[in-house]
Amino acid sequence: MKKIGLVLLVVMMVVIPIPAENEKISTPSNRFFVLDNGLKVFLQTKDHIPLVNIVFAINLGSKDEDENTSGLVHLLEHLLLLGPTELHSADEINLEMRRYGCQFNAHTSHDSMTFELSLPAQYWEFGLSILEEKLFRFRFSQQLADKEKEIMSF
Repeated sequence: MKKIGLVLLVVMMVVIPIPAENEKISTPSNRFFVLDNGLKVFLQTKDHIPLVNIVFAINLGSKDEDENTSGLVHLLEHLLLLGPTELHSADEINLEMRRYGCQFNAHTSHDSMTFELSLPAQYWEFGLSILEEKLFRFRFSQQLADKEKEIMSF
């Protein structure tokens, strides 16, 4: 089984390319580090813009599929983005995100599955906690899977 790499980016304005692991970042407003569990984190601060953009990328994309599994990564991305968690229904999460002014989206490419959350900077802790809940406390819903497969022409 292939190892899935995870990347977390927290940016105060825009997402920028993650630097190479050996590249030094010279400004005090930029930090790159790798946690003990292998999670790569890049922080960039822009104090004049009161927003935070949190991006979580998983090293899993269409490159990891074959003719029998084609489209499953994209389906998983839809289920994680739109589905319920162990703690809340999808409607409850969406309502709470709206209360905090969150924009939440995701996409799948050849190389990765990426989740992006943007919200006012003062709510960054809520942003991290709701993203953690969506991605790590996901509850599978057969009904949602069937609906998404129909939409995606599976």
